[in-house]
Amino acid sequence: MANNPDPGHITDEMWKLWETCAAAIDDVQLGGIYADKPGYHNTRAANDSGDYSVEKPADKKGPDDKAAALDLTFPEAHSGNYERIQKYTKRVVDAAEARDERMYKGDTPVIREIIGNFNGDAKAYDLYARETDSRDDSHLWHIHLSVTRQFVDDGDVLAGLADVITGEGD
Repeated sequence: MANNPDPGHITDEMWKLWETCAAAIDDVQLGGIYADKPGYHNTRAANDSGDYSVEKPADKKGPDDKAAALDLTFPEAHSGNYERIQKYTKRVVDAAEARDERMYKGDTPVIREIIGNFNGDAKAYDLYARETDSRDDSHLWHIHLSVTRQFVDDGDVLAGLADVITGEGD
């Protein structure tokens, strides 16, 4: 695969998470990691101090100049074929709800949330609150993973997350 295109904003470990997903999931597209907008796609340093993506103690750790989100786009979902995106969304949510050790380091969730396609509805599952809420319809065709900032440079933790996403070790 390609080298990290933006090492100033993306850790090599986050880039490897994307590459692992791309190698294992046919035709998945990179929807984005870094974006200059509020939230996990941006760096902690570039977010306002009150932004939800910097409020948890674990989000105050890790590099402050790196993005902490991954969007996985499923092209066929644009035309209403939701089978694969629902499969991958469900896989991650099921692991989170079961408290799969790859989804938590101690009591700290590896991801803050997954936003994706829940049986035809765009929803988020928050691993701290352990509940879902509705989100915008763009998540019918792409999965958003908000990685806890503490872990954006932890290759072992992100390898475990990649295994959950791709179904390795199941």
